[in-house]
Amino acid sequence: MPSFMDIARDFFIFVVGTCTGFLISKTTELAFKKEQLVNLSIEKESSKIVHSVDIEDIADLKAYCRCWRSKSFPFCDGSHTDHNINTGDNVGPLIVKRSL
Repeated sequence: MPSFMDIARDFFIFVVGTCTGFLISKTTELAFKKEQLVNLSIEKESSKIVHSVDIEDIADLKAYCRCWRSKSFPFCDGSHTDHNINTGDNVGPLIVKRSL
């Protein structure tokens, strides 16, 4: 029959191993999240994406995408709603208004 010291030693090893595994998994998870791409599909052949809009072309209001998921990029189509639900993010559009 195992002694109290054997059981205590095994329990200690189990607890330390479990805590170590948990910390390693959380560290790896955070590192993985930091390395994810923001732009998954828009103009991937270009090394840098730049869009410019003439202020005269803005009627009263324009909403520009900041989540990179819009099918009508650079304009917002509401794709950030699903993105926010799926990722826990809180991104929304950039709204540009013309002031007179």
